Amino acid sequence: PFDELTYKLMANKLDYHLGDEIIMEGHGRVTGKKLAVGRHEYSTVIVPPSLTLRSNTVKLLCEFAKVAGPDKIIFIGKIPDRVDGILDQSWVPEGVKVVNTIDEAINIVDAYYPERIRVTDKKTGKNAEKVLLHSRIDGENRIVFAANTDEKNDAHVTITFPGTKIPYVLDLMNAKIYRPKADICEGKTRINLTFMPAGSVAFYFTDEDLG
Repeated sequence: PFDELTYKLMANKLDYHLGDEIIMEGHGRVTGKKLAVGRHEYSTVIVPPSLTLRSNTVKLLCEFAKVAGPDKIIFIGKIPDRVDGILDQSWVPEGVKVVNTIDEAINIVDAYYPERIRVTDKKTGKNAEKVLLHSRIDGENRIVFAANTDEKNDAHVTITFPGTKIPYVLDLMNAKIYRPKADICEGKTRINLTFMPAGSVAFYFTDEDLG
């Protein structure tokens, strides 16, 4: 279930980090309406099928539920009934979401973050699950790496970016840099693209003139 959850988050273009309970104990805190670990802040927590949680993790989740709302904590399968290995479910904040399947959890989180990058298969009109994204901030600029993980088939897709800035495309096959044709509508930028099998490109959002 853990592997399936991580893959489906990526396939649905939902950015995430994995919460290590030992690291969270030393660096986790609740700030504003976010759960923070180090310099990163999160507005939703998904707990995969589990048997036990650390007492410090339970404390963080309860604090987070108070400020962000219990519906921002999603348990898959059931709520862990042990704390530090000892039977205890009295800690559970009222109103947390418990779902039976990973797809249910994905549907909830999908509705929480409608304004994110979308990749649509032009043939089906549905999410292009085989095209995965990876985003990074470089100073004032942003890089979005996109890859077709299907090693046998092309991917004919429309990539929709929030905002109206048209990125440069860095073609990783031939090292060329160019501005793609884009359709800007309703505050979003849409770019049609065809990926070769196992093909990839990088989108570079910058105010610099790259020629």
